[in-house]
Amino acid sequence: MIEIKNTDTPVVQQWKKIKKSYLEEIVFYRLGDFYELFYEDAINASRLLNIQLTKRKNKNENIPMAGVPFHSANSYIAKLLNFGYSVVICEQVGESNESKGLMERRVERVLTPATVFEEEFLEEKKYNLLLSIYFNLKEKKASLTTMDVSTGEFKALNVHINDLEQEIKSISPSEIITNSKYKDLECLSKFSNIKFLSWDVELSECYHYLLLHFDIQHLYSFKIENENEIIRSAYNCLIYSQNKIGNDLKYINKIELIEKSNILYLDPNTKDNLDINNLNKKNTLFSILDDCCTTMGSRKLYNWLDKPLNDKIYILNRQEAIESLINNEKIYDLLVEIGDIERILSRVALKSAKPKDLLKIKNFLNKIPEIKKELDSYKDIKLLKELNKNIYLLNDINDLIESSIIEEPSNSFKEGNIIKEGYDSELDELKNINKKIAIDLIKLEEQEKELLKIDKIKIAYNNISGYYIEISNKYNDIELPTHYIRKQTLKNCERYYTKELKNIENEVFSAKSKSILKEKNLYLEILNIINNSYTQLKSTVNSISEIDVLNTLSKSIKKYNLNKPQFVEDYINIKNGRHILIENLVKQDFTPNSLFMDKSNNNYIITGANMGGKSTYMRQNAIIILLAQIGSFVPAESCELKIFNKIFTRIGASDNISEGLSTFMVEMTETANILNNSDENTFILLDEIGRGTSTYEGVSIAWSVLNKIAEDLNSFCLFATHYFELTELSKKHNNIKNIFLESNINNEGKLIFSHVVKEGVANKSYGIEVASLAGVPKDVVLEARLKLKNLENKNKSKSNLGAINFIEEIDIDSLSPKEALALLYKIKNNIK
Repeated sequence: MIEIKNTDTPVVQQWKKIKKSYLEEIVFYRLGDFYELFYEDAINASRLLNIQLTKRKNKNENIPMAGVPFHSANSYIAKLLNFGYSVVICEQVGESNESKGLMERRVERVLTPATVFEEEFLEEKKYNLLLSIYFNLKEKKASLTTMDVSTGEFKALNVHINDLEQEIKSISPSEIITNSKYKDLECLSKFSNIKFLSWDVELSECYHYLLLHFDIQHLYSFKIENENEIIRSAYNCLIYSQNKIGNDLKYINKIELIEKSNILYLDPNTKDNLDINNLNKKNTLFSILDDCCTTMGSRKLYNWLDKPLNDKIYILNRQEAIESLINNEKIYDLLVEIGDIERILSRVALKSAKPKDLLKIKNFLNKIPEIKKELDSYKDIKLLKELNKNIYLLNDINDLIESSIIEEPSNSFKEGNIIKEGYDSELDELKNINKKIAIDLIKLEEQEKELLKIDKIKIAYNNISGYYIEISNKYNDIELPTHYIRKQTLKNCERYYTKELKNIENEVFSAKSKSILKEKNLYLEILNIINNSYTQLKSTVNSISEIDVLNTLSKSIKKYNLNKPQFVEDYINIKNGRHILIENLVKQDFTPNSLFMDKSNNNYIITGANMGGKSTYMRQNAIIILLAQIGSFVPAESCELKIFNKIFTRIGASDNISEGLSTFMVEMTETANILNNSDENTFILLDEIGRGTSTYEGVSIAWSVLNKIAEDLNSFCLFATHYFELTELSKKHNNIKNIFLESNINNEGKLIFSHVVKEGVANKSYGIEVASLAGVPKDVVLEARLKLKNLENKNKSKSNLGAINFIEEIDIDSLSPKEALALLYKIKNNIK
């Protein structure tokens, strides 16, 4: 609670009045050349930013304080935004004047992690998303809208409430907003960047507000006319962003409904396991493919990899365009050195674009005629023809910027120097006054030299003293005229002013302030004119960025030796496929392997040594499918494959201590998600299911999981395991096949990996040999060999009926739950 006390200084009282409206934000309060922070804001900022925490004595209390220089504040603000905090910028209004008392201050900007649009606060190659959620708890549905104010992207989708956590992780929003009445929902409890707001607006009001914002008669064109929860969510998303930015955001002129049926779904685990597009990792599919000329293209490529297609027509259109550009060298030269026009357009709409941003737009528009001319030669390529159609020349905008903005403009209106001479006669006249005054000053200097009979006299200016006449101390003996008024005494000189010089100074300041104000008004007019063409500019930018991606994927064909995939109905036939990431990382010959799967043969059990290549083989096939479904060529000698709607992976061991989940619990949770959401059009990678518990329990779980996939789901599945008992499932199911990656011990006792996939079952896992290769001490390895031999001998003396054979002799389906539990207990204890 903020309490304003009589004992508070005027500055603290003013700060408290402002802080009352921004209890959750950190207030940057401008005080001279610093932004000062008080109380909890200062304590938090000191801890997060590693800046000094001081105290100001105020009657009976010590006020915590911290500060940052205003000229370097952006770097500190960026850190706070990355930590998830919002920042309020409170600026001084007017000039300091002690006679007028406390200087007025007002809030100029509220910066939140998802509503910033300034480039210094944004990650170049990733969208910066605000996520708004509205629930229909009766139907167990969550309606999501995402907005990126820096690009104008506004999207919506519906998800089942059980899938919400995974969807939020996949979206990776900078901020989440929802109604405070959902505060206790379990599905939201794991997200720290969420704000619970008080929303109480009627559906009809939300609906009509969207119509007004988009300036349309109905929402049918956006496919959300009857999507009540999406309408509420979209309204809240818009209102929140508008309130924070202080702008109507009219440039956000459409909302796109994402239908999951139109994309190849990748959950967050799959993206991580396949190293798709994590910007915090160096060697990802995105990082090696991203040779885009523009940051706009890079973001679009990121999005393509994040949401591949499952519509064959769209995929083939991209594929055709990529193939047609293979030998084109000119597109790259035309696209290189184009700025981030997508985000610049948003800044133009928000009246925050800098003059140098407009020069980037001009440079962009200068290249458009050549780009269109180059694309004219691809009239038979459907996608390129369509993209070219949506690229506009916009010569009027180009001419406007060319005639108005000087080549090296300043970035501050306070300095002027933005608008070209000849663009506006009134501005030219004001600038000519300054030129005339400069001549008058030279004449005045000569006049004073002659009057004083001194060769060296200087008329100069600085921000503190204004204009002055400077006379060296060596002329102290001369008698100065009575109209000379002393202004300042320095070590080596005296400074004076005269009534005439003061009049010139007033004339300069008047002309300069009028000139600066005129430039500012003209500049805002120019921004408005450019913004009137926002739709055409946005269309042009979208098309150019897509051409950038297509051209980049085309160049990757030769760079990575890729080939065109063919799409078929019900099978996969990949000949000599490769793992493009590992091939790129190790920079040496990669052993290719093939894969054939169809409906009658769609589950492979993969055995082999650790480090033998099982996980690599699984991942490479999933990546080939993903690349094919963004329209790209693939790392394989040839490739025929069906179109999938989902890829799921369960690879690697991990836990989640913060949520109290063990490695095994995480493994089972991920496995449950896969089993509950897969069908015949799903590609599944499962690596060593069941290893997080005891051997017999692990075998039993792995057996049941694979049994479920083979019998009920009919998904395409690669299942790597060290449980050799599972290979017996190929006898039970005709659609399960055993393959292995070959490894052998050479004459010197060294483990050799062939990395070649063969049909059959591996003879052993070579775990001890791998431990030796890893550098485990020799005495430990030797003891392990002896212990293994001892266990093998003991096992031979027991019944040779293993756990799996034991299960097969019993009709499991006929057992009651109680009998099934008893059976599992027997298996666990190896009792026949």
